[in-house]
Amino acid sequence: MSRSSHEFRYDGIPKGLSYAYKKGADISSAHTLIAAPSVSTHSIVITDIVFSKSSAGTLTLTDGSTDIMDMYAATYGSNSVNFTGPLKLTAGNAFKITMDDTNTDYGVLVTYYLQD
Repeated sequence: MSRSSHEFRYDGIPKGLSYAYKKGADISSAHTLIAAPSVSTHSIVITDIVFSKSSAGTLTLTDGSTDIMDMYAATYGSNSVNFTGPLKLTAGNAFKITMDDTNTDYGVLVTYYLQD
């Protein structure tokens, strides 16, 4: 899946990013936020993550079955991660999230694209 120069913005990130959004459900065990690419040699590339929660807590981000980052929120707090160099997951892996409790007052937004 080669890309030509007109498919990119000025910062090198492809035009037409996709996004995944999840809110208000129990994700105290791993939940697939972005399914594994249908082509096993393709990777999910994450550009931005926004996470908010009504009570203090931790959101764990996972590349397949490997934890890659914890995001912490204060009560009624939010976090935003805007990667200068996008985070490329292992080819063929799904992007999963897990919360440290069963609280349903949260929201997670992730922008991404697929790359071969």
